[in-house]
Amino acid sequence: MVKLKAMLKQVQYLAFIDFEATQYTHEIIAMGIIIYEIRNNYDLVKTGKEYRFYVKAKGQVGKIVTELTKITEDIIDAKGITIQELDHQIATIFAPIYFQTRFVAFSQSDAAIIKDTIKSNKDFELPNLMGILKRIFDFQAVLKRYIRNKNGPYSLKKYLEIFNIVESDPLHDPLTDAKALGELFIQFLKNKTIVKNEYIKLLQKHSNPVVSKIITTLYQNGSISKKEFEAIVLKDLDD
Repeated sequence: MVKLKAMLKQVQYLAFIDFEATQYTHEIIAMGIIIYEIRNNYDLVKTGKEYRFYVKAKGQVGKIVTELTKITEDIIDAKGITIQELDHQIATIFAPIYFQTRFVAFSQSDAAIIKDTIKSNKDFELPNLMGILKRIFDFQAVLKRYIRNKNGPYSLKKYLEIFNIVESDPLHDPLTDAKALGELFIQFLKNKTIVKNEYIKLLQKHSNPVVSKIITTLYQNGSISKKEFEAIVLKDLDD
């Protein structure tokens, strides 16, 4: 949480972004953006600026990607812009506010998509996509510190369910996902009760059974005696 608030103090805008990519080459085929302004007490206010771009890639969309996103080759052919045009659009949107903006992505996969796209387009300079990479913020890295299962972080859909966020449009559309990410970010900052309760659940599932039992006893009873502590440790030794 400290890391998150420190980031917010450094900028004036947050751009929540989401990418969809080709199945095999992981190139950008769609991008969603919604921009918020940061006000006092970490209040986020929509600027009214939101964007959805379809992008032509060298690789094929892929059957699985089409099933998930409903993005087809026909949609890309009809609505897609080139990767250079996308880079230019990013410049047009962010040039005036770039250094006052952090780009918030749900996970590391978005940065990986940008890197793979740049790698697939070595013949072109894409300075504005590179610029996003330099100022990208992985929100999942913060979320999973407090809310996750024993195997790792949840999906965006699951995090939305935890925070009781209902999206009117299906996920896996880049703008819908960017909007959902923005709403999740706001609720994470505001709804400390949900964060606290989920964090307690996580601590009670600690991989060390002794730590898990101690935390559960403390939470249920309000305290733990030296005798109770030693009994928990001895039981673990006997198991």
